[in-house]
Amino acid sequence: MKLRGALLIGLAATACNEPYSNEDLLFLKALPPELQVELPGATATTTSSIGTGVCAAPSPDFTPAKFYCDANKAASDINAVLDTVLNLVGSIAAYPPTTRDTDLRIWGPFPIENGLEAALSIERIRTSTGTLVRYTGSSEPALVYERFRFAISARKQGEGEWKGLVYGESAPTGEAGTRMGWLALDFDAQRTLDPTKTDRGAIGIAYDTRGGKTILNVYADVARYTPMFDPEAAYFYEAPGDGSGTFLFYQRANVIETTEALETMWIQVRWRPDLRGRADVVVRDGDAAPQEYWVVQCWDPNFAAVFQTTNVPTNDYPNIGQVSACGPELQ
Repeated sequence: MKLRGALLIGLAATACNEPYSNEDLLFLKALPPELQVELPGATATTTSSIGTGVCAAPSPDFTPAKFYCDANKAASDINAVLDTVLNLVGSIAAYPPTTRDTDLRIWGPFPIENGLEAALSIERIRTSTGTLVRYTGSSEPALVYERFRFAISARKQGEGEWKGLVYGESAPTGEAGTRMGWLALDFDAQRTLDPTKTDRGAIGIAYDTRGGKTILNVYADVARYTPMFDPEAAYFYEAPGDGSGTFLFYQRANVIETTEALETMWIQVRWRPDLRGRADVVVRDGDAAPQEYWVVQCWDPNFAAVFQTTNVPTNDYPNIGQVSACGPELQ
């Protein structure tokens, strides 16, 4: 979504120097925070698609951990999506609301590109008995008495139905500097307003940064032929704050190119504070059926492969080393 510049222009035209109230700040905290999938060793790169990436090797005798590099590329792709959304939301939050009510704040509407106008709304929902929320699959449930729902909506200027382009929910955590909630991007809604757009489907993002951890779940349903709990691609990231972490992602793609059938590939990457790590890869369905192919790969702190084993019946993934090279926590 290339809305950020247009939104800034519209906001600059309507902004004033009115200060924020304490209540305004409470509403602004409902917006999603800066979120990133952070894998160690950002210098590791990949040059092709998931499962076939090739790292930039510093020397001929260096065997790169290609599945770690593929995970790094997937993380970079996710971070680009997160940056687009968070920059958009953050640009709006730089200005005071145009409408204030007890449980509502509205920014806009203001003109954006191609004859459209947009508005941001944040609504507070209060319950006396509390609501149990759990935004990510590995989060601890929390009882909250306030939730905030936000939406960036757009329509043709001065007419037509408002379409939600970005929307979500968050809840106070009781911990300073932490957030939990979810948000979604609806590319199909954007295309109904602007047929020149080519992005399709929707992306859902859930997050929880309580307790020193960062947990991110990202679901992509590009063709929207499945419900969001069975997406076309999904990413699950968890970093406990001690330098270790886990990044699990899967994708439906033509991994085995015998026919055009789609396979399902799972890659789970785990790493330790000293940067040693392990990838477990599984490919099933499509041309793999009824077989299930797998690869296990471990790397050292320099991201060189020190162990690899597989049941793939080709020479693409030769056996390397012994499993003891993975280290005791990753065997």
